[in-house]
This record gives sequence, structure tokens and C-alpha cells, in this order.
Amino acid sequence: SSNKLFESEYHDDYAVLTVRSFNPNSRNTIEDYNGFFDEFFKELSQKGITELILDVRGNSGGDPKISSHLFSYLQKEPQPYFASESPNYYPGLEDPLPMPENNYMGNLYTLIDGGCFSSAGHFLSLLKYHEIGTMIGVESGAHYVCTDSSRDRT
Repeated sequence: SSNKLFESEYHDDYAVLTVRSFNPNSRNTIEDYNGFFDEFFKELSQKGITELILDVRGNSGGDPKISSHLFSYLQKEPQPYFASESPNYYPGLEDPLPMPENNYMGNLYTLIDGGCFSSAGHFLSLLKYHEIGTMIGVESGAHYVCTDSSRDRT
């Protein structure tokens, strides 16, 4: 098991993209994540790979600027990441995300589990709603509302 937050591997006829967190830190900034996704999907396109396994098991979420960038590569047409009536905490994510140059149109298999929270829940909800790929595993711990297992206290 690796301690890297994101990594990829390429095989003859498929690739695996593992994203253990969408949470930036001092070693992995938003730009690092998004640059990694840019390079990954460029290489996928160059290699002509049409089978992708996306492993987000145990991804407790993080910054929607990261999860939305990954989603932009998987969308079939420009989609907003957040609904227009959502609080405007992340300006621009209520607008349709632009289609990136190396948008992925192949088969997607997303590995999920109960450890997927917060932004991972947003991300998985969008994949399910837009019928993008096949999910494999057990129900996530979150959905389209930010669910982080916290409790409100009065």
C-alpha cells in the first residue's frame, strides 16, 4: 500500500488512477493534483487506452477545485460541479466545467467504499447522476450534500 495521495499505472490495455484524497497540503498543492490529472489524461490519450479503473476507496474528500478538475476529464459534455443555488464558496463551479483537451470517453470503472466522504461524495454523485462509468464496491459514506461525519452541536 502506498502513502501517495495520487498515482497512476499503465498496462497494455487499461490504466489505473488512484486518488486517495482530494485534500491539498504542503507537498501536494491544488496545482500539483490538477497538473497530475492533466498529464495522466494526456498520456491516456496518447496511448489510446480506453479502459480506466479509478480507485477512490478511502478518499475522505478535500477541495472541490481538485475533484471538479478530475470530473471535467470524465464528463461527456460541459456540466456544472455545483448546482446554481449552492452557496458560492467556490466561484465558477456553478458554471459548466470546460471540456479539457484530453477528455476521456472510454470505459470507466470506479472503485468505491464507505470511506468516501465530502468532496468524494460530490464527485461520485455526479458520476452516478450523469451515468458515467460503472461503480464497483459498497455504498460511499457521502452523497451530493457534503457529508463529513460531523455532528452539529447547539
